[in-house]
Amino acid sequence: MSKSDLAKAYFARTNTNCAQAALCAFCTEAGLPEETAMKIATGFGGGVRDKEICGAVSGSIMAIGLIYGQKDEDDIEAKQKASDLTIEFNERFKKLHGSIVCRDLKDRDICSQLVGDGAAIAEELIKSME
Repeated sequence: MSKSDLAKAYFARTNTNCAQAALCAFCTEAGLPEETAMKIATGFGGGVRDKEICGAVSGSIMAIGLIYGQKDEDDIEAKQKASDLTIEFNERFKKLHGSIVCRDLKDRDICSQLVGDGAAIAEELIKSME
């Protein structure tokens, strides 16, 4: 199952927000228990509950960070890699949807699609690093 389909399946669950769905799609690769992912991403849905950065974006970027992020203060190479992947993610998501801001996107009532697209972009970027 693609990460896009998996994220959409998580999002279809009752009371799972967009950030939780996007992050949970990568639990296996990130070595993160689903319960922990659900807790971490709880407050990020709905654009951090203020219609700011889309939860599909923040959840996907959390996954990138968990897989490629900085492990300690001296891990500068990983910090740069995760930063570069985040920038690329944002560019691709904006190209696809015009924004990464929830209030600009949510009015179109396409949250499931946003979650799927965010996970797909993150999956592509992660695979490109292998």
